[in-house]
Amino acid sequence: MPRITVKKRAEVIAEYRIPKRPIVNIGSGKGNEIVIQDKNISEYHCVIQKKEGGYEVKDKNTLTGTRINDKPVTVRDIQFGDVVNIGVHSLVFRSLKSSRTAEAAGAEEKAVVEAQKIYYLLGIYGKFEGRKYELGEGETYIGRENIAPKGMDNDVVLAGDMTVSKGHAKITCGPNQCMIMDVGSTGGVAVNGIKVGQLNEINIRPGDEVAIGRTIFRFVEEGREDYSVPKNYGIFLLKIKQPVTILTTLAVLGFSGFLAYTGINGVMVLNDKPKKVDIDINRYWSPEENVVKTAMSEYDISCTPAIGDINNDGKNDIVYLNSAGSLLAWDGGKGSLLWRPSEIFNSGMTSPALYDMNKDGIKDIIVLSDTSMLYIIDGQSGGIIKREMLGGVIAESSPAIGDLDGDGKPDVAVCSEEGMVHFVYAPGFETNMGKYTEFVEGPIYASPVIIGTKEISPMVVVCSNASKVYFFDGKARSKKTVDLIEKTNKAHLIAAPPGVGDLNGDGIPEVVVVSNVPQYVSSIDISKFSVNWTYFVEPVPPAGLKHSASPAVADCDGDGLKDVIVPSANGRIYCLKGKTGYPSGEMLWSLEIPGAGRFLSSPSVCDFDKNGTADFVLGGEDGSIYLLRNVPSRKEIEVFATLKASNAPITSSGVIGDVNGDGKIDVVCSNVVNTVQVLNTNVKTFGDNLIWPMYLGNIARSGQMAPAKNIWIYVSMIFGGVLLALLLFVSRSTVKAKKMQKRPKVSYL
Repeated sequence: MPRITVKKRAEVIAEYRIPKRPIVNIGSGKGNEIVIQDKNISEYHCVIQKKEGGYEVKDKNTLTGTRINDKPVTVRDIQFGDVVNIGVHSLVFRSLKSSRTAEAAGAEEKAVVEAQKIYYLLGIYGKFEGRKYELGEGETYIGRENIAPKGMDNDVVLAGDMTVSKGHAKITCGPNQCMIMDVGSTGGVAVNGIKVGQLNEINIRPGDEVAIGRTIFRFVEEGREDYSVPKNYGIFLLKIKQPVTILTTLAVLGFSGFLAYTGINGVMVLNDKPKKVDIDINRYWSPEENVVKTAMSEYDISCTPAIGDINNDGKNDIVYLNSAGSLLAWDGGKGSLLWRPSEIFNSGMTSPALYDMNKDGIKDIIVLSDTSMLYIIDGQSGGIIKREMLGGVIAESSPAIGDLDGDGKPDVAVCSEEGMVHFVYAPGFETNMGKYTEFVEGPIYASPVIIGTKEISPMVVVCSNASKVYFFDGKARSKKTVDLIEKTNKAHLIAAPPGVGDLNGDGIPEVVVVSNVPQYVSSIDISKFSVNWTYFVEPVPPAGLKHSASPAVADCDGDGLKDVIVPSANGRIYCLKGKTGYPSGEMLWSLEIPGAGRFLSSPSVCDFDKNGTADFVLGGEDGSIYLLRNVPSRKEIEVFATLKASNAPITSSGVIGDVNGDGKIDVVCSNVVNTVQVLNTNVKTFGDNLIWPMYLGNIARSGQMAPAKNIWIYVSMIFGGVLLALLLFVSRSTVKAKKMQKRPKVSYL
């Protein structure tokens, strides 16, 4: 079986096996079996074709001609060992058997094989890594240029490496041994790390490593080609290259696998739909130092706890302001205090907010006192970061936090009952921008909310009991007023924060307000500051309540648009269609829960049954927690889980998230006598997930159910892991291909 080795001087360019092909076309054109890029070679230069008893070479009338063993030919038989010269290239015609070593040969062939031994220099490190040079019998000269200073032709040309002399070394191969000589180079020649010395000559054996210039070559016998990294040189990086590459590959693959596993696990968790949603009291959670008071005959809303990781330990904690004026923080899983209670002097009607106010990576606690004081408490230590006197009666208002002026630092908005709207800019920083106060028509019983989208700058919404809604641009400090009596001819005695959400799908959120007496619900378009619709709920709700529950905004009917959920003090829950052509509004459904009493708390939103539509958590006057599920196919809502959580009325909103770190959703609420309950569900979530972490939860931001860990994050993680693995494979293949492209290719024709 013949093979053809293509060389340029001593460098092996390619090798071809031609086991059965009767004719092999050679030239510079793409249509040839052997393509050689050489301007001295014609497009179709010559052929090697099979004939009876052997092979012959035929020139195709070329200008530069074809030579065999340096003799011009037109047609001539060719024998194994002959060299076909075309242009500056040579093609050695050999038998495939000659690639066998003496050890592999049979006894009869041993002498023949030894006589046919061929040696190579393989580039294994440096500029000429991957190159292969054939050492013919006799002398092989090595240098930087084609011709050495003494006029000798260099067979191995290491062009471009200025550390190689024009005439650098000579290798002489005989039947039984090979010798290398430094012919007077500047940089010298080293064999296995030992200098040869100028004009000295030493014996080299297969496996020896020869350093010439910036390249290390391995001297090998034909059939034993080994391009692995140098083994005989004390180059630390070369020695650790392979194990480091393997370890890095395994590490990246492991990391990619971890990402993929985490993503798949997250998707499985978030898609794990319970057959039945259960809720139960965490009987192992008993908060310390919380003063429980006696139930009163008259009561109103109370502080909603907040949940979040305030001590940066990776687990969620619970923050609560009781009616004795103590701010408490507990470890969510154990119920133990994180730090000594802080005295805030509040009657327990304002709710704390959690936000990283000083950008130190730890959530802080923002809370108000009866003495008109704004406190910012360090979540990790319980120490006071900032204390700011505001003015007015603010004991029943909760703070709203957001970046109002676009400087990247969180600001605070607070309302007083008399109608003072305080803007405190960057209070968590020493270089704070101070405060600013606006006056509106009071009384103000509702906490402010901050809204903002890509289309509009951050805006503070303040609802007055005098039927007016005020919109403050946090940066420009301009004010817009919507007079609901003027717009609707109906009095809106608003005593609850508004709900916020995009009801009509235009990308700009609407503001939904609820009045107390009579009970109206109105949707305000903030792009035009007009009223879209007003729905009449109840003429005279039960008396004795100063505040009412806020509405929630979420998709209830599965049409992709947000709707409005309104709990009423008359004991009913209403769902109103967000986008409707009726100026009087449109009800989707209503639900009365016998025995629940009045609903004082605002609803919290979470998709418990994971069907893509919002479910709600409400606390009743009877001390029960109700989980309400949307059934879009029947256009109704139903109670799908309930729990008697307290013997006293539940007067706070529920906050939702994984509090104890068990990978399941918990509900935390408080009642009129300061008791804080942690309620467990069997609904799986991922990590220490927070879904509705504080009073008004996600209402002011989006008005939709907003799981902190969305399924698409995990899908991205899966693709990220696969992509990393693919990237690694491509990178490794590219590096290998880069090295391989320097090596002579071996092809079967």
